[in-house]
Amino acid sequence: MKKLKELFNRVKESEATGNADITGLLWQLICYSPKFPLRLQQQQLLDEATPFTLEVDDPHLAVQY
Repeated sequence: MKKLKELFNRVKESEATGNADITGLLWQLICYSPKFPLRLQQQQLLDEATPFTLEVDDPHLAVQY
């Protein structure tokens, strides 16, 4: 959350100073995904889950050139 606030403040400062080159900052702000801790119920489900794999026949991705 700290990084999100920092990005937001940098965009606001750049906008206030009239800096027209804020495109990079805006993309960072748009594409930033904060990492939230899992809730207890979510963590319990993940702990109880059994991992497995599936084999899929995909004719488009299986072709080697």
